[in-house]
Parts: sequence; C-alpha cells; structure tokens
Amino acid sequence: MGISEDTIGSTAAYAARNVADLAAAQGALRGRPTDPSGRTRPTAGAPIDLGILDHMIAARDELVEHTRAHTDVTAPVPREHAAVYAWYEQHTPHLDDAARRAGEAIVYRQALEAAVLARNAGALSPERCPSCRCFSLQWVPDLNAAVCRNTVYDSDKRGRPRRWTLAQIAENAVQNRTVRAAT
Repeated sequence: MGISEDTIGSTAAYAARNVADLAAAQGALRGRPTDPSGRTRPTAGAPIDLGILDHMIAARDELVEHTRAHTDVTAPVPREHAAVYAWYEQHTPHLDDAARRAGEAIVYRQALEAAVLARNAGALSPERCPSCRCFSLQWVPDLNAAVCRNTVYDSDKRGRPRRWTLAQIAENAVQNRTVRAAT
C-alpha cells in the first residue's frame, strides 16, 4: 500500500501496521540453534534480530524527537513501537505546513523501511518514480536503494537506472499528496 489516504486512512496508521508486522515477523520465537555436531545448544539465540530491534528503537526515537521539537508535548511515549505513531498523530494536528510535511515524510519513510526490512516485495509498487513518474520502482538490497526499472525514459548518462533512497521516495510521496489535496 502506498500513501493514498483512501487506502490507508493515514500515514501514521500505515506506518504503525508496517512496524507491527515487522515486529511480529521478527518476534516469532526461533527454535534452539544447533552446533555443527548436531547437538542442541543449551541456550537459545535472541528471539528477534537485534539489528531490527535497534532500527525500530532509532525510528521511535526519531519520531519522538521530531514531535517534541515542534510541540510542547510532555506526555509519556507509549512503550509499543506501533503505538508511537498514534501518539505522534494525537500530539501534532496543529503543526505548521513545513513541520507537518517533514513529520509525514519521516513517518512514511519509516513505514517503507519497515516494509523493506520485513521483505515486503510490493512495498514500493504503488509509489511513483520521482523522476519519470511511472510505477516502476524496485528495492535493490545490495544498493540499499530503489531503482527505476524504466530505463528507456529514466536512466543516468551511462544508461544505468536511477537510484532513490527511501527518504527521497517518502518526501516525493508527501509532496505529491500535498499538491493533490490543494488542487
């Protein structure tokens, strides 16, 4: 799902769903690891990928920092990662346009990051390429970027596909939604 208000209700709700899905996928208990001899080790590994957990904590902190930088909110932050997005929406309805767009871009980028980390292959399908405006973005993990597969109309001087970060895609999506809402 993309950033369309019709399909997701709000960017924050979309991000909360993606983060909850990521947490659920990562939080599934793994079986006890075995050593090369085939014996079960006495201790289990971490129940989730610690890199994903670090990413989720950093994303939560970034959103809280943005909220507190633009508001006088002192309310406690929810412990559950997905609930932080509702907390954000609750405390930021009065932001000026620039701060609101910046916050929406952060939230949407985090939603895309969660989808990519959860290996959701269709996460970028509904997003337009910021350059050629077609729906041909594909995530390439080795590049840590999305590429436009429309190389006929959208490639660099060497004929390679253009690359886009998730932040660029999120900013473009928020800007496009703002323009559509104004017209």
